[in-house]
Amino acid sequence: MALSLSALSNVNPEPPQPNSPDDPSALSLSDSANTSVSNLRPSPIISSSDTNQASTLVPVVHDDPPSNNDPDIVTVELPSSPPITLCTIYVPPSPNDSSHLSLITYLRHLFSSSSNPTLVMGDFNCPDINWDLLSSSTSLSGALCDLVFDLDISQVINSPTHIKGNLLDLVLTNSIDRLSDIVISPDIFPLSDHLTLSFSLRSHMANVEKPRISDKFLNFAKADYVGMCDFLLDWDFSVCLQSTDVNFVWEEIKFAINEAISNYVPVSTVTKRFHNLPKWFSSNLRNQINRHRTLLRRYRSRPSSLLQARVSSSRHMLDRDIASAKSSFIDQLLTKDRSNFFSYVRSISKQNQLPPKMFLNTDNASSDVGKANLFNKFFHSVFSAKPASNSQSSSTSDTALTDIDISISDTFSVLSKLDPTKAVGIDGISPRLLRACATPLCVPLHHLFNLSLIQASLPSEWKVHKITPIYKSGDRSSVCNYRPISLLCTISKVLEKLIYNAVSEFLVEAFSSSQFGFLAGRSTLQQLLVFLADLHQNMENKVMTDVIYLDFQKAFDTVPHKVLLDKLWSIGIQGNLWNWFYSYLNSRLQTVSINGHLSSFLPVLSGVPQGSLLGPLLFLIFINDLPSYVHTAKLLLFADDTKCYSSSNLSAQLQED
Repeated sequence: MALSLSALSNVNPEPPQPNSPDDPSALSLSDSANTSVSNLRPSPIISSSDTNQASTLVPVVHDDPPSNNDPDIVTVELPSSPPITLCTIYVPPSPNDSSHLSLITYLRHLFSSSSNPTLVMGDFNCPDINWDLLSSSTSLSGALCDLVFDLDISQVINSPTHIKGNLLDLVLTNSIDRLSDIVISPDIFPLSDHLTLSFSLRSHMANVEKPRISDKFLNFAKADYVGMCDFLLDWDFSVCLQSTDVNFVWEEIKFAINEAISNYVPVSTVTKRFHNLPKWFSSNLRNQINRHRTLLRRYRSRPSSLLQARVSSSRHMLDRDIASAKSSFIDQLLTKDRSNFFSYVRSISKQNQLPPKMFLNTDNASSDVGKANLFNKFFHSVFSAKPASNSQSSSTSDTALTDIDISISDTFSVLSKLDPTKAVGIDGISPRLLRACATPLCVPLHHLFNLSLIQASLPSEWKVHKITPIYKSGDRSSVCNYRPISLLCTISKVLEKLIYNAVSEFLVEAFSSSQFGFLAGRSTLQQLLVFLADLHQNMENKVMTDVIYLDFQKAFDTVPHKVLLDKLWSIGIQGNLWNWFYSYLNSRLQTVSINGHLSSFLPVLSGVPQGSLLGPLLFLIFINDLPSYVHTAKLLLFADDTKCYSSSNLSAQLQED
């Protein structure tokens, strides 16, 4: 049943019609069926309807004429799975103290008595609450802050809801993950001075496509690597070592590693926290806040100069300790855990999720799969569609590198130096595992790597890019304002590192002196020093310097494979190694992942593989001859970021470049 609900506070309802006992859509309050309608007064109402049933009003009804200072409450239970408790409240502007106590007691019982999703909404008339600090200046507001803090429930409205700019209408819930599309509309309800609040409440979580947050994960940090090494040392790789099929060998090695993972890597559970406490928040800070609130309550009930001084001192100490905890947490991220620093930055960003609807020109998508396909379509559109050829151009190099011989010790060396903090690849294999198990894995991987080089062929899985879109700037709902970040197989990067070491050593003298990017011993600082030295000399000689800064659009994605392969052959990468690079660049596929949902696969038609180790090296080879086309000016490059400057006073010379 598709149920639509409306909750209204402080209204004069029409007399409710008796609910039919056979009507499954009727929402009713127990103990109200025989109550006289004459006692109705301005009260909350919950209205329900669906496409097949008539609407049902559920107002609050009083047996005795109530005091104008008493809060009104309507509570109903939705017949969903699990049941959802909905409560709407109206609190008069000046309730009495006994009403304070009964209201807070009722809400505390409502949230504590059941683990089912509970949502409380309505006009609380508490404009003095600072929801960021959970602080207030009145007894009702203070009690409400304590309730929210003690029970770890969330208040999701953070903007004014009244025409005078006050935040009066609140939504409290213990299941914030079920709420979405929260909107404060400027439309005023008839005969009201409050803005209209709307939101979506998911009753059947499994039936709605939303970001999937896994409760469990493989904890490679706590794996039994001693047992895993013994397990892999005893594994029979003989069939694998005798095979000449790279895909078969890869699948056999991956199967052995996955068996070791299932036996020796524990599965840990993520503890879900539905409150908004930051990661640096500690139990000590919680205790300090509780003590501070106790002092505040004592001061409000019995003001004195002594208590005021203690409250002030407590506030000062709390502010100091909060600042210290936050600073220490960030310092630790920067010094010991830099890999998680940007994850923390993203977690505190207010806009770290994709908008509900994404656009590409006239196309749009709302589902995760639809968004993923839209992103993939855009990322694919930037490719250069010129097909690569396996014919070679003439060589300008006196020497050639045609083969690479990888030894077992080379393989072991790269495995044992892997960064254990790097992300798990799309093959599900952690660099931490490969580093810890370098001894039993170096022999079968050595066979796989050499087989790949000899046959100039790569396992098909190694040619798949799983892309995550990262926002750059501009309209967040446009896929054009995102860039792709690729995730590749971990073991493929080990082979890339071995090839990178050999190729970079061979080309150490071939790279232009104008290039300062991705090369050992060169940096942006060196480039800046060279430029400043030339600039200073021109200033001393009273010569003007003209500078142009260039940045190639989609530089890494638009490299034509045919041109790159021609330049590889020309610079000396030839023979079977050139054939391997031809296979490496061609027949690659990409898919985009949005919240665990994958797009369809599209071919990668151009560019160097992003997220790879060889990608930057290949781009440097592609752009290496750019300075030779400039005759009078001087170029300084960091990959594709180019600085072109000249100090010539002759316009004719400037026209030569």
